[in-house]
Amino acid sequence: MRFYGREEEIRLLRKELDLAMRNKAGRLAVVCGRRRIGKTSLIMKAFESVECPVIYLFAGKRTQESELIASWTEALGEALSLPYKPEFSTINEIFEFLLKASAKSPMIVVIDECQELERIVNAFWSRLGESWDRFHCESRLVLVLNGSSADSLRRIFNNAREPLYGRADLLLEIEPFDNALLAAIARNEFPDMSPEDLLTLYALTGGAARYVEFFRRQRHRQYERHDQSGLFT
Repeated sequence: MRFYGREEEIRLLRKELDLAMRNKAGRLAVVCGRRRIGKTSLIMKAFESVECPVIYLFAGKRTQESELIASWTEALGEALSLPYKPEFSTINEIFEFLLKASAKSPMIVVIDECQELERIVNAFWSRLGESWDRFHCESRLVLVLNGSSADSLRRIFNNAREPLYGRADLLLEIEPFDNALLAAIARNEFPDMSPEDLLTLYALTGGAARYVEFFRRQRHRQYERHDQSGLFT
């Protein structure tokens, strides 16, 4: 399915990269919203045509910091085409490596399901805050923290008692597709959809991008089966 909407969110994310390059200082963006809302697709769409490296790191499904380090080290080597395999003993060292490396050349780092990090890494947010405060003013890193627990991320970045309070340059909460956008999607993807079908689409998907895409695929598969049976010939 083609990408729909989110123009303002894309503009705001791209602005963070522009500011990092212009001011030569790191930027921290936080994107949150319920699962299946389309957060990751939005982020990757916003940065799909940029000239600097975009590094995608996934935080979920890991149980130990050592597993996370191994996975992220491999991803860094591929994304940056490193001629050697760097060695890190802590997650802190990875962030410091990225902050220092981006001082010479801007880069974007996306950490998906970031709320899992406080479960995997002891005192993760404090450690990140320490590294960020020490090195971000001399870097051109855009760090995008993407999470599906909006309450946790609000607490981390908006609570004055938390170590990352006030550090986020951008906090985006992604909402479901509204009725107008969902109707526009339906007109493009399902031209024969009736008003009753549109109501069913919203009831089934709640405006969540992933569920709308699933609905579209199922609908097209039904058409293909009917076509193969000769009903549309």
